[in-house]
Amino acid sequence: MRKAFVIVRRELKEIFRDINLATGVLLPPFILAGIFGFILLDPLRGAKSMHGVENIPWGALGLPPAATPEQMLVTMIIRVVAFPMFWIIPLAVTSIIAADSFAGEKERRTLEPLCVAPLSDRELFMGKTLTSVILGLACSWAAFGIFTVFARIGTTHAFGHPTFPDVTWLVSMFVFVPLLLFLGVSFAVLVSSRVSSYRSAQQITAMLVIPIVALMIGQTTGLMIMTSKALFVAAAVVAVIDLALYRLATGLFRREQILTRW
Repeated sequence: MRKAFVIVRRELKEIFRDINLATGVLLPPFILAGIFGFILLDPLRGAKSMHGVENIPWGALGLPPAATPEQMLVTMIIRVVAFPMFWIIPLAVTSIIAADSFAGEKERRTLEPLCVAPLSDRELFMGKTLTSVILGLACSWAAFGIFTVFARIGTTHAFGHPTFPDVTWLVSMFVFVPLLLFLGVSFAVLVSSRVSSYRSAQQITAMLVIPIVALMIGQTTGLMIMTSKALFVAAAVVAVIDLALYRLATGLFRREQILTRW
């Protein structure tokens, strides 16, 4: 797979050569981390009441019955609101790049030189996939680092000691997010290789965000709270799907068909 990283280097150079594309990829995760981080520094500002959070199972989030409003708000921001957003943003951003992987190359008429490169079909597919995954993880983890600084300050102020990051967040960022990104990007690259235009690929891959949005709604309404155990189970399921999709995608991927059929 060493040759696949030749494609990765090529793709990263192309991305950072386009300042608009690079900005669109890099900024959203950092803006997200900054917004939630600043809110955590003073969570009670603008919060007139705790109305609307009655359905959240605070005990499942580790809060005692006598928790203060500030502790409840900090916990809600960290575990209910910001938590799934760190899945949505990197997945949404990297799927844009992945959707462009082959469909965009065809529209720009740069696909032929790429397809005649001395690489196997699997190496070419993995090179395109790893580009988005690596970039997505780098941005996600950097944004997570920024958010961690703010969250530790906010939790220290609310609880008297830092309570972030906890096991659930660590499992999410370093186990679940990489598997989720690989799933989303693999699907987007496969779609990009099977359609004739970038717009079509982008419209299809946009559906990837729908399950994550549904999970976010479940979190905010108290219907579904993700714990570390639940995340391990979810990660195992996603890993199985990743493997199945990888085998399907590399089995269907044929560069000759990309050049002649789509």
